[in-house]
Amino acid sequence: MFRPVIKRLALILLLLLAMLSVVPLCGAAEEGIGVLVVAHGSDEASWNEVVQQAVAEVNLPYPVELGFLEFAEPDIHAAVAALEARGVDKIITVPLFVSSYSNHIEEIKYVLGLRPDLPEAEEASGGHPGGGGDGAEEEELTPVDTEAEIVLTPALDDHVMVAGILADRLQTISENPGEEIAVLVGHGSDTGEGQGKWRETFQSLAARLKDLLNLKDADYGFALMGEPTVRDSVYEAVYRGDVLVVPVMLSEGYFTDTVIPDMLLNGLDYRYPDAGNRALLPHSNIAGFIELRVNDVVLPPLEIKKEGNLCRVNYTDVALEDDGKICVCGSFAFRAMQAALAELWPGEIPEQDWIYVKGPYSDGVEAALETIVGAGNFSLEQREQNTGFYNFKVTDQRSGKAVNITVKPEVYPENFFELKKKVQAGTATAEEKQEFQGKRARLADKVRWDGADQLFTLETARGNGTGILVLAHGSSDDNWNQPVRDAVKNVKSPFPVEAGFLESVPGADIPTAIRKLEAQGAEHIIAVPIFAASASGHIEEIKYMLGLPSSITPEEAAAEGLEQVQHSAAIELTPALDDHLLVAGILNDRIASVSRQADQEVVVLAAHGTSSARDLAVWEYNLTSLGQKLKERHGFLEVGYGFVAVGEPGIRSVVMARQAADPGASVIVVPVMLSEGTITGNRIPSVLAGLEYVYPPAGQRSLLPHDNISYFIAARANDAVLGSLRVKQGGNPRLISYSDVGVEEDGKVCICGSFAFRAMQAALAELWPVEIPEQDWIYVKGPYSDGVEAALETIVGAGNFSLEQREQNTGFYNFKVTDQRSGKAVNITVKPEVYPENFFELKKKVQAGTATAEEKQEFQGKRARLADKVRWDGADQLFTLETIVPSGSGSRSGGGGGASSVTGTSKDIKASAGGSVTYGGATVKIPAGALPGDAKIRVNKLNSSYVDAVVSEGLQVKLGSDIYEITTSGRRDFGDNTITIRIAYDPAKIAAGEQPVICYHDESTGRWVNLPTTVEQGTDGKWYAVTNVNHLTKFAVFSAEDKQVEENRVEEEEQKVITLTIGQTAATVDGRPYTLDAPPCVDSKAGRTLVPVRFVGEALGARADWNPETQQVTIKDSDREIVLTPGSVKVFVDGRATSIDGAPEILSSGRTFVPLRFVSETLGANVDYDTATGQITITRH
Repeated sequence: MFRPVIKRLALILLLLLAMLSVVPLCGAAEEGIGVLVVAHGSDEASWNEVVQQAVAEVNLPYPVELGFLEFAEPDIHAAVAALEARGVDKIITVPLFVSSYSNHIEEIKYVLGLRPDLPEAEEASGGHPGGGGDGAEEEELTPVDTEAEIVLTPALDDHVMVAGILADRLQTISENPGEEIAVLVGHGSDTGEGQGKWRETFQSLAARLKDLLNLKDADYGFALMGEPTVRDSVYEAVYRGDVLVVPVMLSEGYFTDTVIPDMLLNGLDYRYPDAGNRALLPHSNIAGFIELRVNDVVLPPLEIKKEGNLCRVNYTDVALEDDGKICVCGSFAFRAMQAALAELWPGEIPEQDWIYVKGPYSDGVEAALETIVGAGNFSLEQREQNTGFYNFKVTDQRSGKAVNITVKPEVYPENFFELKKKVQAGTATAEEKQEFQGKRARLADKVRWDGADQLFTLETARGNGTGILVLAHGSSDDNWNQPVRDAVKNVKSPFPVEAGFLESVPGADIPTAIRKLEAQGAEHIIAVPIFAASASGHIEEIKYMLGLPSSITPEEAAAEGLEQVQHSAAIELTPALDDHLLVAGILNDRIASVSRQADQEVVVLAAHGTSSARDLAVWEYNLTSLGQKLKERHGFLEVGYGFVAVGEPGIRSVVMARQAADPGASVIVVPVMLSEGTITGNRIPSVLAGLEYVYPPAGQRSLLPHDNISYFIAARANDAVLGSLRVKQGGNPRLISYSDVGVEEDGKVCICGSFAFRAMQAALAELWPVEIPEQDWIYVKGPYSDGVEAALETIVGAGNFSLEQREQNTGFYNFKVTDQRSGKAVNITVKPEVYPENFFELKKKVQAGTATAEEKQEFQGKRARLADKVRWDGADQLFTLETIVPSGSGSRSGGGGGASSVTGTSKDIKASAGGSVTYGGATVKIPAGALPGDAKIRVNKLNSSYVDAVVSEGLQVKLGSDIYEITTSGRRDFGDNTITIRIAYDPAKIAAGEQPVICYHDESTGRWVNLPTTVEQGTDGKWYAVTNVNHLTKFAVFSAEDKQVEENRVEEEEQKVITLTIGQTAATVDGRPYTLDAPPCVDSKAGRTLVPVRFVGEALGARADWNPETQQVTIKDSDREIVLTPGSVKVFVDGRATSIDGAPEILSSGRTFVPLRFVSETLGANVDYDTATGQITITRH
């Protein structure tokens, strides 16, 4: 025992040194923390020196002191005093002992005041292993006198850093791992509980080493106390292989050098490490171990329940790799989850299934999230390696509340991602690799130690985004389902994507998928059915389940076991696969695998078919269209089709007919089915038995697997998000979707076509905000490229554009669009920041054939990023617009002033926050959460030329205000949410005995329709009319007899005339062209003409509403109310039941059709039908 005077002098010296020392600084390191490392100590100086060296290597943002339990100085008392002298009031104590279940750990607890008394002494054992082994007298232990908070971490135990050291020691003596057995030697414990814990620790270490080194086996034995003894374990192992013995002791000394080799294992055959490799020290992993133990205290564990049971996840559980390195990916995941849990569930512990996480794809993030939230509660996406890579979104699946965790750009060392890309690509120089490793280490330190507020910005909001629901049939054979899952996983979209199977796939059904999307904040779900045709009984089942108009009655649904899904999100159903270009691309590839000479081959497409004659016509149209695409591409003799399951013509008869018509031709049969299964593998070959034909091999007999299905899903979502371009061709409106011009047959995004589409969208909204232009009104000037040329031919028609050769730079994709009638034009300029850095330089090299392999790869990555921007970003993020007015008044940017017939302003509104937009006398107030998503809201005031176009001369005398066109870059309909519109009016223009009423312009009928209106006087003295609406169009204040009648029309002194034609979507309303969503048709059974109910009802000044609960449609005007049920001849007129001779129907288009004459005449209109032309004329006075 040291003499008291020496101990006092040592303590004084340590305190002086502590006061002179400088604590290293690290931004968010918690103030007042200090680290105490405790080791046993030895009367052998060499034993103590390696411990002191390890502690000196510790790199922490806190003061660190070493204290020995006995036999050496400084002791624990001196170390605690030194920390207190440095302002520490919280001491994290890290014991460098082999096991947390040791009598010495209990002694440490006593000295630190963590237990009231000393433990009972262990049995005499010849001293501490490696130190004091000669039986040196143990010191008297006393508690420290400190006010500091003490936290004691676990000891070395089976930590991964310990396993790493032991692996290094074994490798110094290993020669043939597959034939070797490692035996670990430990001290052992004299208590029953202690022995059990030591065995658990050594079993865990042995298992780790066996896996790390690919050993034949690994075992353990104890040197002093407990079973098995090391001699027994080595003796048994000798008979099974070559034995390697390695001590698990902190520092070398008497035990490692003498007791184990000369006493305990004397006479046995084994290999033993040389001096310097017989203990855990010296090794850099011990310093790393100390840092990690402190990490787990400074960063408290994540607490999450799993089926009610509390689970704690430490930082090192997810952030430490097997080699002891810090995993940056796992670290970011842990810290982000810490921040998210504190934000979303303050004061409570969430269940795993409450949590949904969206993050970047990496092995480290994936492993971390599996540990934290469990498989199925997160999704990862491929991202560009940049400062946005490690951002996360965490959602409470119960409430939909979410938090976006964004890493602050300054967290990353300069050029970190550029260096990382080079290292990953194998193009980094030795200096760049070294630089990257240094920056990686600095980033790891930041993520480990900085505060969350220094690492992240957090944005919390309730979900208001878009989600994609992919719908497939499903099968009891999971081989059918897996390609669907793979395709969904590979969809590239900025929105969450989930697969929902109609049947046979438990846990992945449609309701579950919708819940997952809503949990991720989706309030607008785009449902994409990957079925062969939109005209299908399964599509009708899906419509019923989603609450959309369906031909299935509630009784039929009950018999089929169909239930409507409860959901809060608005759901939009896209068309199915049908004859999409990407489907043709897949069939091209399937045929190419077996085609030899196209001009001597006939192709027969084999499809499922349907029993409905009306639906079968849709199948026939799709298959004919696909056949034409294939024939044009390959030059086949003929491409036909036949049905396998139901419908005519049957596949066998078609193949036989083709063989008879072209006896020398080869017949290729190609299935048009989603995934391979019984039909492709057995049914088709069985039906065609005995006939000669060519059939693709297994793996090529269906649309999946193929990348085009993932591209198709994204394309359908794209079309829904962006909406269609509307132009007229010869008076007939045409709808052009994004994928008509922006997607190529191989699934690639056509950058040129994409820019042309988005630019034309912006131009049409600016030049013709309230009408659909004729193609011949439009003239476009753009860049020369095949993609731009093809897109503009589709959009504006040949002769209405000119293209020019341009330098490949940031000005390449700029356009100028002119209204040829007025001369008004708009310049659409792509913002320079839209283009990835060096994009055009790389493109030139690739086109010239001078690009290296690395540059080609880099260009493809940047091209993909640009494609994503053009597809998904808002127009305001892509372009700046300059409008040029030919009247000499100059130009305006973004649609402001000038001598235009439309003037206005716009403002970006965040859905979560709401806001208001004011222009002239109109104000739009948007409450938080009212919009389906973030959008630009624009308020335009229409001047005289447009007023004349939308208000008849007779009605203009009742106009009490300016007319305002209110538009949005997002969805025009807000469901159950409403916004407030406030319009200033002139009281002098309100007739005596009448009231000011806000009306909206019904574009389908050309009528102005009253809205419930209140009146208020502003602080400016002006009078304002106020209303709430859930959709956007044109609005104005009129003088009306009764402002409280919601559905009453502002009457015009003229009759209403509507014309329609059987089988055509072109119609007119009072002479104005109109395009229907679906054409009128004839019910052959009842001999009645059926028409789309909403168009005819609203064209006659009535309102048509669908009730998904009762599955009924109500048509109502100021005089009549008609209630019809699809499939039933029973109707109610003003509450009285009556019968009609032709039932309403819901057709495959999803539209409800009603008997024309009954509805029209009930609403007071006359109907004339020209049997020769099929034209219908409806007149109402």
